[in-house]
Amino acid sequence: MAEFVLRQDFQPYPSGPFDAERARLLAALAVAEVSVVYYACTPSWRIPRRPLRTDLMLYVVVGAGTVEIDERRLEMGPGDLVYGRAGARLGATSSSLDTLHLIIINLRPTVAGGMPLAEALGLPDLVALGPGHAVEKMLFEACREQALHPPGWERGTEAVAVRVLLEVVRRDPRLGAPVGGGRDTGALERLLPALEAMRQDLASPLPVGELAARCSLSEAQFRRIFHRALGQSPVQHLRRLRIDEACRLLESTRLPLHEIARQVGYAEPAFFQRTFAELVGEPPGHWRDRRRLGGFS
Repeated sequence: MAEFVLRQDFQPYPSGPFDAERARLLAALAVAEVSVVYYACTPSWRIPRRPLRTDLMLYVVVGAGTVEIDERRLEMGPGDLVYGRAGARLGATSSSLDTLHLIIINLRPTVAGGMPLAEALGLPDLVALGPGHAVEKMLFEACREQALHPPGWERGTEAVAVRVLLEVVRRDPRLGAPVGGGRDTGALERLLPALEAMRQDLASPLPVGELAARCSLSEAQFRRIFHRALGQSPVQHLRRLRIDEACRLLESTRLPLHEIARQVGYAEPAFFQRTFAELVGEPPGHWRDRRRLGGFS
C-alpha cells in the first residue's frame, strides 16, 4: 500500500504553457552584477534622467512616484515593478507627501550564452504585481542578504533576481515572447557551443578559428552569424564577458586588481583597468567602492 501521494493539483501559471523557443531561452537565463538595495526616500527624492549602465528593476513598497524611460512617462504605486533596460534613459521622482519606499535591483540578465534578456524577450516598462505580492517578500530577503553579507549572499541575490524575472515573464502570454525585431535566436542556437566555451574559460586565449570549429562553421561564417545573433564581434562579446566576471569578483571577493585581471584573461593589469573603465565608465577600484556603499547604476 502506498505511503504517500504526489501532489500535482497546483494552481497553474497565468501565462499557460510556454512555446518551445521561449522555454529554451529562459532555460539559459543567467544574471550578473546584481545588487538589491532598499531606499526610504523623502518627498524631494529624484533620480536624474540618465542612461542606465545595466538593467534596473524598481519595486514600489510604499508611496507613489513618476518614472520616465526614454520618452515614456509612467505613474508608479505600491506593488508596481518598473523595468529599465541598459542604455535606456531613466529618471524618477517621488509624488508622495510621505516617504516613498523603493527596492532597486541592478542586474545584467542574459540568455543563451550572452544575449541581453531585454533584446531577446519582450519585457514591459511596468508590471502591476499588486501590494504585498510574493515578490516583495523575496526582495526584502535579498536586501537583507545584500546588507549583511552572510555566506553565499551573492548567489542568494542572484537567485532572487532570476525568480523576479521569471515572475514577470510568466504573468501574461504576451510578455516574454521573443521580440520580432530583435536578434536572430535561430542563429544564436548555432553558436551555443562557442558561447559556452567563452563563458567557461575566460582566462584562456580563445582563437576565433577554434570557436568556429566548435560550431562546425568556417571562420567567416562564424563571424557573420555571430554578428547577426548578438550584434557584436566575438572579440567584443568575450571582452564583455570578462568584464562582467571582473565585476562579480570585485563585488564578492577581496582579491587585488592584478589577480582579478589575471583570472579574467588580462596579463597586463593596466590594460585591464583601461578596458574596464571604457566599458563600465569608471575604474575598477572606484566601481568596487561604490557598489559596497550600495550605489545604483
